[in-house]
Parts: sequence; structure tokens; C-alpha cells
Amino acid sequence: MPGPGTRHSRRPATRPAAARASDQSGRAARPAADRASHRLRRSLRATVAGRTGCGYVASTPPQYLDFARWEAAHWTPQRIAAQQDFWREHLADIPQTLALGGNGTAPGQHRLDFSLPQSRCDALAGLAREQGMTLFMLLLACYQLVLKQLGGQQRFLLGTDVSGRPLAAHNEVIGFFVNQLTLRCEVEGESSLGEFFQQVREQAQHAYAHQDLPFDLVVAALAPARRPGHAPLFQVKLNYQPSRSAPTLIADAQLHSLEVAQPPGISTWCWTWCTAAMASTPR
Repeated sequence: MPGPGTRHSRRPATRPAAARASDQSGRAARPAADRASHRLRRSLRATVAGRTGCGYVASTPPQYLDFARWEAAHWTPQRIAAQQDFWREHLADIPQTLALGGNGTAPGQHRLDFSLPQSRCDALAGLAREQGMTLFMLLLACYQLVLKQLGGQQRFLLGTDVSGRPLAAHNEVIGFFVNQLTLRCEVEGESSLGEFFQQVREQAQHAYAHQDLPFDLVVAALAPARRPGHAPLFQVKLNYQPSRSAPTLIADAQLHSLEVAQPPGISTWCWTWCTAAMASTPR
């Protein structure tokens, strides 16, 4: 387990993706990056292609190395200790494993896929506004109720991904920044639905206010007991990815997405995606 002074990779294992460009120059590979990086890359290429007829960017954008240097200077031992104190207190006395029933295809594996029509998404967005919540918070509340119904557990931890770009200047950097955030979930008592929504909103706000601490340092702070087949702290994640349009033609190159299979054994997390065909909605 890495300590506060030892920084191994803070980035989780992920499902890779590749892009294929069909033009006279053949096929080119791109480095690993997060979704924001891919959107930035496409935007830069489309802008330059519109001006010059090619995909080459002459100016050098901010580099990932600049972020790495900033991160090393930012996370002083004192700042790390203060953030770790918050997470120890915030996640205290919450079970770090989630027992689920259902029809997992293998031990510890469960999957729930669903889609929503646009009319239902619009209604949910309106309800979220009425409750003073973002759409993600509302989906989080609903998902907690589903998990309680599946396994009967009333207190548990849930994971989600955050951008990992704490400063506006980092938005222009291409690279993989995604950090993991642990959310405290409590579905118990006789509270009304409105009170439950308020509780979920407040817990999410507390977590997001401390989202910058790399996940490996959160794990180091809580030092959970390791169990085969279980990721530390949480085993279920909720990620909301609004639909976004992406350019398919840049200059004379036609772009196609290509999914690359995840090798077995890379990650034991159960990834649960809740997607909706909606415009981009901030959390």
C-alpha cells in the first residue's frame, strides 16, 4: 500500500479505446487519455483542419508533464494529511463491502443495463431542479434505492469517476486525469423522499468538495482489509455520461470508434453505467 510520500499510479485500470482513421496515410494509434482529452483533441484538429486543410497543430498546447509538476508541488504532506483526516471521518463506520443478490454471471459480478426515453429524462431533470439537485445526484439517490432492494444493505459505499482536473488551466491538457470518488450511502430510517434527496445531496456535496485527493491516498488513509475479488472501499460504481456528438469527418479522414476488449483479470470492479440521451448536464 503506498504511503503519503510514495506516489504510484493514481489512475485506475480502464477499458481502452482506439480510433481508426481511414485515409491515404493509413492507421495511426493515439495515447491513452480521458474523454475530455479526446474532445479537446478532436476540437483542435477540426479547427486547424478547417483553416489549413490538414490535421497538424503547429503550436504546442500545455503538456501533461506540467500537470504532474503542479501535482507534486500541490500535494504537500500537510495537505495530504488534512484531506486524509476528512476521509477517515467521512467514511467512518460504513461497511466497505456491498452484498448483492441477483443473477451475477460469476461470483462478485452483477450487471444492470437500462435506457430511458428522452421524455422520461426531461421529467427527471425537472424533478432534480425542484429538489435543488443535479441530475447525477438524483440518479445517485435512485440507484441507492435499487442497491438496497437488491441486497438489503442499508449503509454502503459507492464509487464514481471525476474529471481530476482541479484547475481551469488543466482543461487544455491532453492526458488521463480521471480520479475515483467514494460516496457515502445511507438508506435507512423513516425519512420522507424529500428528506432522503436532501441527505443524498449533502453527502455528495461533501464528497465533491474533497474530490481532488488521489484515490490511492484515500485507500492508504482508511487501510481497508483486502479481500480476493473485492476492490478496496467500493465494488459498485455509478457513472453518468450524457450523450455528446463527436465529429466523424476531419479534413479527408473518416473517423470510426473501435472498442478494445478488456483483458480478463485487469479489474474486478462492477461498472454500472446509467446513460441517457440528454444534453450535457454538469454534476
